[in-house]
Amino acid sequence: MTATRATLLAGIGVLLLVPSAFGQPKPLFPEQAPASPQPSISPGFQPEITVRQLDAPGAVGTGRSQDQAESDDWGSTPATVIEQLLAALPDDPADPNVRRLQVELLRTPTPAGQESERLLAIRLRRLVDLGEAEAAQALLAEAGPYAARSPGLAPEVARLDLASGQDVDGCAAASASPSAGLDEINLFCAIMAGDEDAALVLQNALRATDSLRDQPFGALVGAALRYGDADAIDWSAEVQPVDLALADHLSIKVPADAVATASLPAVARLSVDPDVAPAVRAAARVRLDDARGRFTTVGPEATRLRAIAAPEERARALVQLWRDLPDAGKRLADLPQLGPIAATITPRAALSEEAAVLAAILLAMGEEGAALLWFDMLEVQRRDDRRQADRLAVLMILAGLIDPTRMPPAPDGLFAADDAVWLTAGLAGQNLPLSAPWRTVLRPFPPPEPAAPAAMLARALVGLSSGDPPSFARGLAGLLAIDRAIEARAVARSSVIARLHG
Repeated sequence: MTATRATLLAGIGVLLLVPSAFGQPKPLFPEQAPASPQPSISPGFQPEITVRQLDAPGAVGTGRSQDQAESDDWGSTPATVIEQLLAALPDDPADPNVRRLQVELLRTPTPAGQESERLLAIRLRRLVDLGEAEAAQALLAEAGPYAARSPGLAPEVARLDLASGQDVDGCAAASASPSAGLDEINLFCAIMAGDEDAALVLQNALRATDSLRDQPFGALVGAALRYGDADAIDWSAEVQPVDLALADHLSIKVPADAVATASLPAVARLSVDPDVAPAVRAAARVRLDDARGRFTTVGPEATRLRAIAAPEERARALVQLWRDLPDAGKRLADLPQLGPIAATITPRAALSEEAAVLAAILLAMGEEGAALLWFDMLEVQRRDDRRQADRLAVLMILAGLIDPTRMPPAPDGLFAADDAVWLTAGLAGQNLPLSAPWRTVLRPFPPPEPAAPAAMLARALVGLSSGDPPSFARGLAGLLAIDRAIEARAVARSSVIARLHG
């Protein structure tokens, strides 16, 4: 070592050992011991220095690292109330707008406090259940490098690791927790470690309590312990990440048709697994995109409609297809296929009967300009067919595109009873003026309870996914109360229009 380098290293060593002006750091976890007092060193001592990356631990449980600004979205909401609100969120919101708001809420930092680690566990679980493994990993990273080693978070970290395809890390996390909810994961980990005795003990214990799923996990375990056959595996049952982890360990190929019935956490794993067949990975990505509202723009229905050369015939076939779709979820899923086709059809008098439905499809897609062209056409023809113009006027008001004074005086003769109820919910929830005949259609609903913005958003999301029109209206009102008028309009437009029977 040269003299210059020796002098430099000695200087670095002294700087590293200078005590902090803020005193000794406090541990974030019990296993993280406080720094011990620094020893005195003689001027001639030349230490051996190992340079490594240092991560500053974050505020565990809040989803907030130390260099992030604190969020006051939850305000002074007690941890027990936050826990109840997060637990009540919908499992898989049908409306993509609601889903995006829910992911945003789960990423919102919670206040630091005694229950912060418990709240982080709930947020991780809900994100994993939505198939948002990447968002959950980011949330865990924001909590600091020691969060993944916390026994209190071990069950959720293990599930997240398996959903992300990190099986070794998942087993390491599971070994840190005695949680009964990890029984299947512990059995998988015993098999992966080659400990057949422990695996048999765990399997018998699960069978004794009727806690072992027969398919596909039970059949996979049988193949692993050599008393069953891989041909007995039924992939039509709901697939979980632990099933895929065990299949990977056994080099058993997952068929493409398993994607259709797999849980969203399992779909998230398949979508990034380089070892599954490309067709399986592609199918998983399509299903995950569907869940996030990024629906495919191609499909058999779109292909069939595009093959119809005559625009009027194509328009009528499109309207009939929309009316025949069984529910709002299917309509929302098919919108990216049907919307572009509706946009290719020019407004014309011959399609006056279909105009309101064609415009509704365009509105639900967010194609406001194209929908306005149909409305303008019907307004010109209003003397000849006032009913069609009035029907579409209600949808245009719902979407915030025309003045509410154009509202027809009553829904009678325009809409079926169920459609009138949902339209009134969408309008009343946005605080739009309604006449008495419209107001009487919907049961009265109480105004949103004043609370911190995040708490109001959580309650709004529950109402928006409830399937109950007054609760839906209250959910929209909750979004308005926290300055989310644009989101409220988007939810009202897509959720209500998709429910109408045409």
